[in-house]
Amino acid sequence: MSPGIAVKPAALAAQCTTAAAGIASEEAYPVTAPSAAALQSHADAINERHATINNLETQLRAERQTLKQNVDAARGDMTKVDQATGLLCGPEGAQKQNFGFTPKKSTKTPTGPWSDPATRVANI
Repeated sequence: MSPGIAVKPAALAAQCTTAAAGIASEEAYPVTAPSAAALQSHADAINERHATINNLETQLRAERQTLKQNVDAARGDMTKVDQATGLLCGPEGAQKQNFGFTPKKSTKTPTGPWSDPATRVANI
């Protein structure tokens, strides 16, 4: 690619528009080279795609914000459900799985006849 050709889309579109105007006003412009209409078509297509992308990016920003609000609200409610199920069946209760939670690991020391590994084998 020639170093004089713009790299960024907006700059290239502007360059195509300028070239199209120059071609239209140059009587000696070769007929075998790209036409003014072709270059203006490129510029229009680039500008249209650029505008579409800008609109989509704006929509994506809005959707991401809405998604964040939805996630924050859902997490707040799920925290309340976790607390309520903790009151109903205890933080280690297996029933918490019915509400989408993994029961919390117990930090209590087991008691009773099954708590001692040696007794467990003897009681079987």
